[in-house]
Amino acid sequence: MNGMSSIDGVKMKIKMLQQQADEADERALRLQRTVDAERVLREKAEDQLEMLTKEVQQKEEDQEDIQERLATAQRDLQEMERVVEDSTRGTVVIQSKAVKDEERLEKQMMLLQEAKDVAEEADRKYLQASQKLVVVENDLDSAEDRCRDSERCAF
Repeated sequence: MNGMSSIDGVKMKIKMLQQQADEADERALRLQRTVDAERVLREKAEDQLEMLTKEVQQKEEDQEDIQERLATAQRDLQEMERVVEDSTRGTVVIQSKAVKDEERLEKQMMLLQEAKDVAEEADRKYLQASQKLVVVENDLDSAEDRCRDSERCAF
């Protein structure tokens, strides 16, 4: 029995080892599936990392472009501010000249009005003088006529 028992023991040991081997195979399959799944996940993560790296590079390039455009816009703005300042100074000068011209124009308008008033007064006096001259000429004609009449009467 001892012989049988040892065969039975060896069979049992073989069965147990076979069971352990089966379990190890199943565990190895599960681990292989896990490794495969993790490999797929790692590949996806690497693809995403590559894609994100490209996006970051593109964003950096975009940022450089934007910074260049910003610098250009700032230079343009400074130039425009200088132009506005120059224009403002020019406007002040022009306004000052316009005020002086306005004052000169007002003086000339006053002188013109005075000249018109003097001319109107001269016209009025001329008219009066003309009227007096007509009266004097009429008086002279009458006096000459009377003088002739008196000279005829005296002869």
